[in-house]
Amino acid sequence: MVLLIALTFSVLSFGLKNTTVSTKADQQTVPNGYLVMNYNVRDRVIYKKYTKAVNQLWTKYKGELIIYSTVSKSVEGTPGSVVAVVRFPTIADAEKCYNSSQYTALKKLRSASTEGSVLLAESNMPAVISRNQIKPHGYMIANYEIKNQATFQKYMDAAGTLAPKYNGEVTVFDFKAKVLEGKGKPVFGVAEFNSLIEAEKFYNSQEYTLARRFRITSTEGTVLLAQGTK
Repeated sequence: MVLLIALTFSVLSFGLKNTTVSTKADQQTVPNGYLVMNYNVRDRVIYKKYTKAVNQLWTKYKGELIIYSTVSKSVEGTPGSVVAVVRFPTIADAEKCYNSSQYTALKKLRSASTEGSVLLAESNMPAVISRNQIKPHGYMIANYEIKNQATFQKYMDAAGTLAPKYNGEVTVFDFKAKVLEGKGKPVFGVAEFNSLIEAEKFYNSQEYTLARRFRITSTEGTVLLAQGTK
């Protein structure tokens, strides 16, 4: 499985700009930690045992399953159909959960029933949409490695202000994500939209279509669109 989300980056390196944040007070002082899983299910019987038990474990380690979709739409590369993003108070909490004896046991069930990878990321992007009590259900999830910085800069310049036009905000971004399992990439980002339709409108818009040509030619990785539950 290839996970879905260098030099000095801002949120523009995901091609999205959070234009609603203007003060340092809006920023979190301690970045959240994230476990990001993307895979294809090979054995649904065993996988069901994993999902039934793991949700209780997330809670025990202060984790919250914020995105879960079993039918994500691949728009670039070959990501898995299942994507799960679990948020923790800190990256230390995420690592503690992943390395716990309880999860090590459950991981055997996931490994036996799926094919994919797991990424460890951290981000202190302000959750503007959640703060406004809007529950976004559309997601654009990207994971890539930059191969040509000069061309990628053109993508940043062209795409940086587009997402807010489609009610989108970047809620997770990390350009130094750690691959725990499988073949992931160092740049990981999640953009949230009010609906999957708006996420698709953004991705397929003429403006973003022109901009993403620079990213496609300057990076290697995957992008998927998903409608998930929180």
